[in-house]
Amino acid sequence: MPVFLKIHSFPEGNVIALCDKDILGKRFEEKELVLDIDKDFYEGEEASKEDVFKALGECVSATIAGNEAVALALECNAVSEGGVKEVCGIKCALMFRI
Repeated sequence: MPVFLKIHSFPEGNVIALCDKDILGKRFEEKELVLDIDKDFYEGEEASKEDVFKALGECVSATIAGNEAVALALECNAVSEGGVKEVCGIKCALMFRI
């Protein structure tokens, strides 16, 4: 399944928005949790596994949404299983480099 990668550039470094293509523009709510996959923030270019690994390796932070996107982030050790949350069956994670 394709994933979208969008790079938001700031003087302090890049912030990555990564999401599964099929959830773009959708909103998921479960109890007090809300996962909003806003097109303005997430819609970028379809990315290969290599593109995702490179971007996650160079960014200062990342917002990751979708089961495929999170699987890629786990595979390249950008996030750990303990940092993954789930809303309505959709996995999500945040990554910060200190």
